[in-house]
Amino acid sequence: MNLPYRKLTSSEMTFLKTHFEVLLFERKHILLSEAQLPLIGFVLISGSVNLIKKRTVLYNLGPNELLGVMCLLNNEPLPYSFEIEAQSKILIIPKSGISKIECLLRSL
Repeated sequence: MNLPYRKLTSSEMTFLKTHFEVLLFERKHILLSEAQLPLIGFVLISGSVNLIKKRTVLYNLGPNELLGVMCLLNNEPLPYSFEIEAQSKILIIPKSGISKIECLLRSL
């Protein structure tokens, strides 16, 4: 299964934290919805996020996970929803800033 996320290394996290904004999200907040064409991507700094398809939790994701960025890069709709499970710090990657990390992500 080709999931629209991946876990980042500590050096990748350090790079991203110096270039993008971090926000706090409360439990049950929907970051991105299934079938949505994302305009931003996310990196989970702390807390946890559920990966949901058709109202079923498939995975619980933890810190250093990259969320929705591959769909953002490829201009594809999301196959899953991302819902905050526990209060979480999330790094926001706007589409306009994607060029800063495109080389980093191409190494997948």
